[in-house]
Formats: sequence, structure tokens, C-alpha cells
Amino acid sequence: MIVAKADRLGRRASHVLGLIDNSNVPVVFAEMPNASDLEIGIRAILAQEEARLISERTKSALAAAKSRGAKLGGPRTADQYQRAGEAATRQADDFAASVAPVLADVRKAGAASLREIADALNAKGVRTARGRRWRQTTVARLLERLTA
Repeated sequence: MIVAKADRLGRRASHVLGLIDNSNVPVVFAEMPNASDLEIGIRAILAQEEARLISERTKSALAAAKSRGAKLGGPRTADQYQRAGEAATRQADDFAASVAPVLADVRKAGAASLREIADALNAKGVRTARGRRWRQTTVARLLERLTA
């Protein structure tokens, strides 16, 4: 078996060493094809320690975010998913309504194609709901939302 890196085989040293010792399939690491068992063992232990440190940093960061009042996680029930989807739809509808007058002005000025409308909105400094530049696809979606 060829593995790209030692830590891709596993993050527990006992697991990696067990696979290497007890497997009838030879394991070769692409990043160190001539590694000795000692080097593989050391790297396995380092990978295990790095996994532990990552876990500690993640837990610490989540605890700090929670203490600042951040909402962690997403909706958990079908009802919560539905309410989240409805909220997202309302946000998108509200944004489309706020851009509609500018869109009307752009069309009155002669922009007809999706490309022309996108270019005109970008020239006016209007950004998409996500703060990006307009493209043909985002204009098409805006028009669909406004006509629905």
C-alpha cells in the first residue's frame, strides 16, 4: 500500500504501528519511501501529538466564541432547517427588492443583456448580497427572484 504521508494513515501511533507490524501488505510512504521503522514510529507519535494539539486549540476557540455569545452549530431539527431556509429566502427577497430600483434605472439606460446589466451594476458600485461583483448568473438569479 502506498500512502502519501504518515499522518494520512492515521493519527494514533498505535494504529499506524499496528498496521505496519501486523499487516501482510507492505506500507510505503510517498514522502519518505526509504523510512526506517524508527522514523515511521517517531512520525506516528508526532502526528498523534499534533492531533491532540489541534483538538485542544479547536475546543479552546469554540469555548471562547461561545463565551462571546456566538451561536455555534446550525439548525438541528426539521423545523429549524425549515425556519432557517425561510429566513434565507426572506433575506434574498429583501435584497432583490432593494436592488430593483437600480436595476430599473440600468434597464432604462439601455442595458438589455445579462452582461450589460452586470457591467452597469458593477460600474455603479452596486454589490451582490455577498458583497461581490455582478456576473451574468447573479443577474439572472436576481431577475428570476424579482419575477417570481
